[in-house]
Amino acid sequence: ELTAKERAGREAVLVALKNALASANFPNLQLEPFGSFANNFGFKKSDLDVAALIGRKTGFKKNSVEFASSTVTQIGRLLHKSSTFNNVLAIASARVPIVKFVHHPTGIHGDLSVNNPISVYNTKLLHMYSLVDPRVRPLGYAIKTWAK
Repeated sequence: ELTAKERAGREAVLVALKNALASANFPNLQLEPFGSFANNFGFKKSDLDVAALIGRKTGFKKNSVEFASSTVTQIGRLLHKSSTFNNVLAIASARVPIVKFVHHPTGIHGDLSVNNPISVYNTKLLHMYSLVDPRVRPLGYAIKTWAK
């Protein structure tokens, strides 16, 4: 389980991402953490997975792979310009395009995807399961450890 300091470090990364992306004026940009940080299955060395949800409240049809690929490239450029992020790598040709990065002040590694809300929903579902049944979280840790 992450300590309060480790959780605060990941929250700082989210704030830094919002600041770095503010100049792009993406419509209705929301940065939603998902994965082990958000569902409380995280380890100390866990990375931070973030979904950038863009234009979702405006009715734009921005769920295409082409949109995600071009947006990942644009976000990669913005993070690369920022002194807050290192080792920025935009992987636009992946099945789910992502930007990999390291937050310089904390050393936390992260992956940012675009308009991938199912990852956020699945994370919330796992978190709710863990609140309902205390056996879910240890099972999640076991599966995560086994999968590595």
